[in-house]
Amino acid sequence: MPNLTGRLSAQCRFVVIAETARDANIGKIATEYQHYAHARAFPTVAEELDVLIGHAKNYQLLEEAGEGSVVERIAGVFKAWDLSVFHPFVLWVLSYVPDEDEQRRILELLESYLIRRELCGLTTKNYNKVTTGFIRAAKSAPDNAYEAFSKYMVDLTSDISRMPADGEVKEKVLHRNMYGYGGIPTPRLRYILKNVEYALRDKFDEDVTVLTSNLTIEHIMPQKWAENWPLGNGQTVAHEYSWNVRWGNQPMDDATAALVDARSEAVDTLGNLTLITGPRNSSLSNAGWTRKREELSNSLLALNRMVAKAENWDEKSIKARAAKIGDVIVARWPAPASDA
Repeated sequence: MPNLTGRLSAQCRFVVIAETARDANIGKIATEYQHYAHARAFPTVAEELDVLIGHAKNYQLLEEAGEGSVVERIAGVFKAWDLSVFHPFVLWVLSYVPDEDEQRRILELLESYLIRRELCGLTTKNYNKVTTGFIRAAKSAPDNAYEAFSKYMVDLTSDISRMPADGEVKEKVLHRNMYGYGGIPTPRLRYILKNVEYALRDKFDEDVTVLTSNLTIEHIMPQKWAENWPLGNGQTVAHEYSWNVRWGNQPMDDATAALVDARSEAVDTLGNLTLITGPRNSSLSNAGWTRKREELSNSLLALNRMVAKAENWDEKSIKARAAKIGDVIVARWPAPASDA
């Protein structure tokens, strides 16, 4: 029963936020709702129930996220991000934007916003205020909610709320460490790579659904690359970090150290990450390029076949793939037009 009570309180809070465009204290949700209902001054109990039932149905739609539904994609983001703070905004859109195509455009823009901020490492701590701002913006022009919402988003400039531009997203895809400490949590990274996979496919690809539960994130060039992956100058080194080699009193000239450092910086970037099945991940492990290329060439995923086309896999290959993925990302998750 406590779990049910907690869910009902959370849903009631979402309704209050959606209706008032202001945050609500879940610890005082009964009082918060009373204030809302009093201000709304419902003529009858039936009309009040109609609003609550409408939101409940939309909440169920968001929870079930049926295939092809208007909320399917954004619900996938919320699940991967473990995020509910934007539920009130989605409830408002589903309740007060009558056109399904416009609903879809709004929710796709919200998805772009979340993906781009994640890739750029921007904070999620202000999202409760961002949510209420989104609701107010859309409510300001209910007959043209998408345009009002997108214009509001364009006008956001602070790091705690802004939508990153194409150039910033591409730069982060090229250079930011996306994996491990300081990177993107695994479920979110899988979601991003899954959607890049779909975008890379062409009409000749098999129509295979990417079930991310069956896939793991794999480093193409492994994090432990020193043994099987010689540097660009042909030299094999004892460790993946130049400071570690020198700390062990092993000789290393500055030019080689620079190559080691460049490789270490590239390994956890998005250009070196892909999706593969769990068993294949285990078998590939720290294998060299020849073996890994052979395995990847047999993959059903376009993400892996594009890698297997490379004759060699090094820092230049990683950067080239990252540049292509960056182009895919800004096309799949576009920013609103600045003149919206």
